[in-house]
Amino acid sequence: MAQFQKILALDTALNDCSAAVYDEGKVFSESVAMMQGHAEHLIPMAERALKKSGVDYADIEAVAVTAGPGAFTGLRIGLSAARAIGLALGVPVYGITTTQILALQAVRENAEPVMVVLDTKRSDYYVQSFDAGGKPLSDASVMNGEAIKADGFVLIGDGVERLTGEKSAITAIDAALMAELLATKPELFNLGAAPAYLRGADVTESKRQNRIFEGAQGLK
Repeated sequence: MAQFQKILALDTALNDCSAAVYDEGKVFSESVAMMQGHAEHLIPMAERALKKSGVDYADIEAVAVTAGPGAFTGLRIGLSAARAIGLALGVPVYGITTTQILALQAVRENAEPVMVVLDTKRSDYYVQSFDAGGKPLSDASVMNGEAIKADGFVLIGDGVERLTGEKSAITAIDAALMAELLATKPELFNLGAAPAYLRGADVTESKRQNRIFEGAQGLK
């Protein structure tokens, strides 16, 4: 895989909207907690991150994006934006799972086995466990609370509070780390950013995503 020095990273998978620019070892980011409105805010946030970095759209060599699991509509917004930008600029798009990036954030702070627990907004959870180095110990899956066996793991993710009553120290994705990882550990990503939904949506896809495609037309 090519070594990229200028990378744009986008995340809308959970209850945050974030963008980051990696520029030859330096990272510039924007992040805001939000339950909805990602489609309106993502591109302006990316442009603010670019302005901070001094990097132009035309300089971007690759785009990174969270590919799921997570909120269906949020994932579609992020993936659509990343692909539209990649197409407009003629650069590759790479995806990383939300569980993987969250695990790597956690083990960067404390090298302990972690279990990522994400809120599905239903009665169950998206769950995946990782070792102290951030390597997967299981596949990501949908599990009911009573089936989750967390002994020996540090629990992280936005589903932890509902599951245990205690808040997790890590609930949001760090787009800056995602951008850095594509530059330094590209093997963690999949080319094309294939989505990891785990199951289909039970809502209609938001028409607001079309605004992302319209906004990407003038990137070149």
